[in-house]
Amino acid sequence: MKPQILSLLLYFNRIHSIELKRPNGSNDIQREYYLKEQYSLTCFFEQNIDFYQYYRSNSTHLDEYY
Repeated sequence: MKPQILSLLLYFNRIHSIELKRPNGSNDIQREYYLKEQYSLTCFFEQNIDFYQYYRSNSTHLDEYY
């Protein structure tokens, strides 16, 4: 599968999962849930910053690694 298509699939699967797990309740409860999810996504991004920078640079020398 091509990386761009795969990335879209992963993105929309994650959005779908977040929405399915969204708790019923007040706006405050839902806001807290979304803030926790946002924090989780931020942590994931920070843990994978090397890959992100490599991908954005259009380099190929580490393709076997990634």
